[in-house]
Amino acid sequence: MNLALVDDLPYDLEYLQKLLSEYFSSVQEKLRVFLYSSGEEFLSVFYPGKFDAVFLDNLMDGINGMETARRIRAFDPSIPIIFITTEESFALEGYTVQAMNYIIK
Repeated sequence: MNLALVDDLPYDLEYLQKLLSEYFSSVQEKLRVFLYSSGEEFLSVFYPGKFDAVFLDNLMDGINGMETARRIRAFDPSIPIIFITTEESFALEGYTVQAMNYIIK
């Protein structure tokens, strides 16, 4: 499984990577994690089929997670998007981009 993690906070990126690595190891599934510190950085390498899912922080400098998700959807209507954020107020808006889940940090 190839996962993209997009968050501007290095600690949060590393922590989520650790949690996912531990889980995938426990179920004996191969995992490759790609870390991006901004929506712009992620979008510069994204193309449909490259990742199996994207974990997106909503509150980032530059392009925020919601705008990043809108741009993802313009190219790939089916990739699972999971928002990870400290801000609950964006949860309902996540449905406009067919977010799979919304996880509060």
